[in-house]
Amino acid sequence: MTVVNAASDQSGYQVTDDDLDFLRISREMFDSWARGESPLAVSPADYLHLRTTLFAALREDGIGDADVRLQGSSARFFSSPMKPMLYSRAELVQEFLDQYGRLPDRYETDRMEQRLGSRWSAPGPRQRPFDALFVIGAAAEAGDLDFQVSSDAARSMIEAAVQELGLSVNDIRAKHKDYNFFQKQLTETRFIHLSLWRTKASELIRRPVSVAIFDGTGPPVSTNGPVSSHFQPSDWLVQE
Repeated sequence: MTVVNAASDQSGYQVTDDDLDFLRISREMFDSWARGESPLAVSPADYLHLRTTLFAALREDGIGDADVRLQGSSARFFSSPMKPMLYSRAELVQEFLDQYGRLPDRYETDRMEQRLGSRWSAPGPRQRPFDALFVIGAAAEAGDLDFQVSSDAARSMIEAAVQELGLSVNDIRAKHKDYNFFQKQLTETRFIHLSLWRTKASELIRRPVSVAIFDGTGPPVSTNGPVSSHFQPSDWLVQE
């Protein structure tokens, strides 16, 4: 069992080559991630194309001041501590229910347990490794690429659109109540080129791509838990 030194979670669990095999992450893909060349599940060539076309779409939508960062396990290998790894049968069934909107049958439940047990048992990784729940069968989709865009220009355009209705953004729920990004119903209809980019990007890499837009100062500092999505020195910066 070879330990992969570049990846460990907050409990100190270190990723091994066997973990990479289980998660269907090639060593070439992992090394590109460790060097900061491309996030997990995206080739360096595809990542270059995504970056180039993303900034072009932002400019076409009038967003020239964007600070863009990649969040989530595709950038960090592990999900945040707010998303612990699942080990019990009950946890797997609950996740399946949340993801698929139905209870798994007995075979599906036994298969999730078997797949999980073939690689990990508690204590294993405390945080969820990239694509772990998808490989186990508890998640309906592969892990996404989660782009965080912070822009005063975007904020001003959203505010202007609401003001045309004789309202201010304070009169409606313009931002997500928990995470403080602008509601995606607002941003996806206001920023058409960015919305189209997201769709095409997802088709290119064959996994979900999400875009969350914040004020230019970025997500607020969180004091309610161990993780804040406010700007961090360790963030994966996306540059054209």
